[in-house]
Amino acid sequence: MQQFTYRVHKTFQRPKKMALRDESGQALFLLHRKRHPFIAGIFNALLSSGLPYIYLITQLDGKPFYSIDCSFPGFGYCILDHQSQKSVPVAEHRVQLIEIAYSFKLDNRSYYFEKDFAGTGHLKCNDTEIAAVSMSNLIVSSELDVVHVEAVNQDKASLAAVLFHTFFYYNP
Repeated sequence: MQQFTYRVHKTFQRPKKMALRDESGQALFLLHRKRHPFIAGIFNALLSSGLPYIYLITQLDGKPFYSIDCSFPGFGYCILDHQSQKSVPVAEHRVQLIEIAYSFKLDNRSYYFEKDFAGTGHLKCNDTEIAAVSMSNLIVSSELDVVHVEAVNQDKASLAAVLFHTFFYYNP
């Protein structure tokens, strides 16, 4: 499996862009926070903890790769594969009492994404693990989190990163 990382600066306002880098430190993709729709933006401003955001991952030239969308933050998720221009619903599954996993189907392949007890997100394709995403155990800085992505290739690393950041990063 190939190794990738991205860094999240801990600020009051969640970061708008984060670079997904390979082992040599070269940026490959950018993870973007998407704006809330108008009504959700009003609710987000009124709530002290805010609403969950959805994310988009692009190539460095800005060309979209994968994105998560929803009808309202926290409800009705779908994933868009910008290469094939296919949008598919993301199903939510209760795994344990409070744990949630997500599944979807792209290009006749079944994907399943869940977080284990240690906080690692596992992405499986047709019951074979293709990526794992976890927070670093090393404290680099109190203002910075390092997220590690292990994947079979860059494509699956970008998919795992956008799923992890949307569904699990802010919901430990």
